[in-house]
Amino acid sequence: MIKLLKKYLFLIHKWTGFVMGLLFVVWFISGFIMIYHSFPKPRPQNYFHGLSKFSGHETLSSPKDLLDKYPGSEIRLEIVNEQPVYRFPGRKPAIYNASSLKQLRSLGETECRRILKSNFPADMIEVKELNDFDQWIPWSYYKAYFPIYKYRLNDKHKTHVYVSSTKGEIVQETTHRSRVYAWMGAIPHWLYFKNLRLHSKLWSDVIIWLSAIGCIVCISGIISGCIRLKRKKVQFHSPYKKKTLKWHHIGGLLFGCFVFTFILSGLMSLADIPDWVVKREKSVNYYQLWNKQIISDSTCHHGFTQLLQHNETATAKRISFNNILGRSFYGVYSNKANKPDYYTIKEGKIMSLPKVSDSLLERNLKTLIPDKHYKTELLSDYNSFYRYNAKRLMPLPVYEVTLEDQFNTRLFIDHHTGKLLKVTNNSTQLQWWLYQGLHTFKFGCFSHYEGLRQTWLIFISMGGTIVSLTAFLLFVRYLRRKTKSQLHKHYR
Repeated sequence: MIKLLKKYLFLIHKWTGFVMGLLFVVWFISGFIMIYHSFPKPRPQNYFHGLSKFSGHETLSSPKDLLDKYPGSEIRLEIVNEQPVYRFPGRKPAIYNASSLKQLRSLGETECRRILKSNFPADMIEVKELNDFDQWIPWSYYKAYFPIYKYRLNDKHKTHVYVSSTKGEIVQETTHRSRVYAWMGAIPHWLYFKNLRLHSKLWSDVIIWLSAIGCIVCISGIISGCIRLKRKKVQFHSPYKKKTLKWHHIGGLLFGCFVFTFILSGLMSLADIPDWVVKREKSVNYYQLWNKQIISDSTCHHGFTQLLQHNETATAKRISFNNILGRSFYGVYSNKANKPDYYTIKEGKIMSLPKVSDSLLERNLKTLIPDKHYKTELLSDYNSFYRYNAKRLMPLPVYEVTLEDQFNTRLFIDHHTGKLLKVTNNSTQLQWWLYQGLHTFKFGCFSHYEGLRQTWLIFISMGGTIVSLTAFLLFVRYLRRKTKSQLHKHYR
């Protein structure tokens, strides 16, 4: 019975390894590129510099009638093509002329070209109107952004810029260099081929099934490798004489666990953890509950008008309005796209927004989640639940609110604005460990030492490449032998 199980185990590893060998090679080699170059993305900070400053003489109308259409949404005031606009951001963006309150449903090509010119001084070689996706905008949510104008620029980087006529913003930018790196890295690694990626469910299923088969390859290979080990006195050694088989055997034993965690974490990037493993909170959406906004038109309209005439906002390029925890406040963006100065208006006077006090936090916790006990702590540094993220602003200090529930729910609330920044629980923590932790090692001693993390990733990726490349070579040699054998029988 044991011999039969071993036989089937070896066969499973052999044939699944043959099937997945080339894909493993592609995944690991593209992973090297992914350490340094991801899929091209727009650069909000750079485009923010292209926004026009307010003159202070803009004529604004009350957005009262617009607030009911976009409940709970942040309102932004900007200058687009020399006109003040109210912008409602999100997946389904909307722009209104701030004077006439007419919706700008679609900017013309001339207007989109002005947005391009404010950010890129190079001459334009070609413009193309896109009403469908292409390789560099393969996500379905871009559907709300069409038509999109794609501009090819006459610069040394061979830049292509995508300007959305509905969003009134640059939504993608690629260069020759970023496109080459994407074809070498992100596209084969994530299977970001347009015709596949547009069908989100199919794309997700393909990656999940390929990763699941990959996990079978790894588990069967680790067990097979241990069984194949030969013991000589106190030392273990590989029984294989041929170099490719020997390298595959030894490499699999040394790096097989890492290969398995890479493949498993890739699967977990798309698969949800079943409820029978870890239960999730489904009855409450804390983001909607906490960040729900009740915007007063009088506060909003007069506040915008006052801030435009305020001396300290003379360099402002964007003003946003929010209402969180019952506090109306404005974010004035002058230099950075993600770090505004916050103001509030009291008794007609503009003043800096005070920090959220312990008493204000307690009052809102008791109002919004009255049926749960909790404890709060003010964090001045990151921890294992609230982590540093190079791509996403995670401000400090924050309140960590730990709810005494079965899900170990933690709320992280911005000490300055009172906005709920992050919600974690047992499920999200396990998901993070199984994806980000095992796939990119963004934890523990690596969290503040990017160079050390990248060095470790390169080292174990080299091991994974050796294992997968030797597997592929074994498959090629097997096909060569079979082909020669069949030809020999045919001509004999």
